[in-house]
Amino acid sequence: MTQKELAKLLSIRQPTISDWKKNGVIPPADIVLNIANIFGTSVEFLVTGKEQSIVLSESEARLVRIWRGLSDGDREKIMMLIDFKSRAPREIALQADTV
Repeated sequence: MTQKELAKLLSIRQPTISDWKKNGVIPPADIVLNIANIFGTSVEFLVTGKEQSIVLSESEARLVRIWRGLSDGDREKIMMLIDFKSRAPREIALQADTV
């Protein structure tokens, strides 16, 4: 993406981006947040170059290891089950409220 394209997405002038880069200036927080969203990354990564590390419990780490070994088809089936399971308690509660 060019500076001109990014400037258009941010509703700012392209020379502003050039000035930030040339002078090593960090843009205002709202702009940094928008840039992170545009590039699908975190503000922390934009500012520090490092992603925040996430500490997983042993059971979470086990799930990740298993997940990585699954086929795309199996992952999709599991995601459907997770979606169903996460909706079920809310739907039951909503049905109880209407009775």
